[in-house]
Amino acid sequence: GTVSLGLQASGGVIIGKNSSIHTSGGGGALYLNSGSTGPLASIDLTNTTVQGTGANTAGLLAYSLATSGAHELRMTGGSLTSASSEAIWARGPVNVILDGVQVTGGSELLHASNQVTGGSYQATLVDLRASGGSLLTGDMTAENASRVDVALSTGSQWTGAASNVTNVAIDATSRWNVTGDSSLSQKLTNAGLLDLGVLGAHSLEVHDAE
Repeated sequence: GTVSLGLQASGGVIIGKNSSIHTSGGGGALYLNSGSTGPLASIDLTNTTVQGTGANTAGLLAYSLATSGAHELRMTGGSLTSASSEAIWARGPVNVILDGVQVTGGSELLHASNQVTGGSYQATLVDLRASGGSLLTGDMTAENASRVDVALSTGSQWTGAASNVTNVAIDATSRWNVTGDSSLSQKLTNAGLLDLGVLGAHSLEVHDAE
């Protein structure tokens, strides 16, 4: 259909192991959703393949109008991909915790969209933490009133560009391969490898660095 949802959590916790989730035709393979009064949701997957194919089909759609708290996606092993759209699209707060996961976006790896206006809703905040040799491929974008924090640890790698991403932290075992001119609105903390020469020489604009 025009809006296809593979695995939907509207409150509560969904746990899956050794499975495969595939959807196409618009929507998302995973969907975290809550209204202004609804409970937050969590999806916890182990060794699971998550794939969105077809136009406008994301890997994860996270949507929250809650006034406090955040959704959560936790993956150990497996993969999260979108063939032609965002691997992760978010409006409202969401924590994405990856351990040994391959994440690939078609149009973007991650897009943080501004929250809807007219209510006391929380701004969009995506806290993405990749560990255990996770491999992230694609660009990340935060719209002007949104926030994206990225942490790479224990041999993890991101290959892509950043547009208005808030903070990026790279530990001594991890790397960011920058594939286009990029900008961070706040801080780069780099103890690992930052490669600005992938696919040509690129610039990185930051507010603060260490």
